[in-house]
Amino acid sequence: MSISAGFYNTKPLLYPGICIERKINISGMPQGHGIDISQLTSQIEKFYDKLTSRLGGGISLGVHFREFHKQGKREQVETKTSLNTAGIALHASAKEWEAENSLKSALNALEKEAEKVILRKKGK
Repeated sequence: MSISAGFYNTKPLLYPGICIERKINISGMPQGHGIDISQLTSQIEKFYDKLTSRLGGGISLGVHFREFHKQGKREQVETKTSLNTAGIALHASAKEWEAENSLKSALNALEKEAEKVILRKKGK
């Protein structure tokens, strides 16, 4: 698996009778000290899998990191996330001093937005 400015596909997910690939766009991956890139990508992939099972296939997830406000050895990280599926576009962002915390906060906010969409779909 390689990470670039474009979409990357990881191993296909196998659901009963369905084989889909992840459509994830990661950009601006933080390069600071102590940042575990494999942990960040794993967290993103788990989130993608979770939402795919709840929203159905055909989603694309975008994650953009931006480092700013250096303070000593620390940098504040802003994470912007976007999710697109079936004509629905959701966005969320978060700022934290740790990349892992920033990503977690942004994904949690995006999940809350997705929950609202899921509830609206069930209400129809």
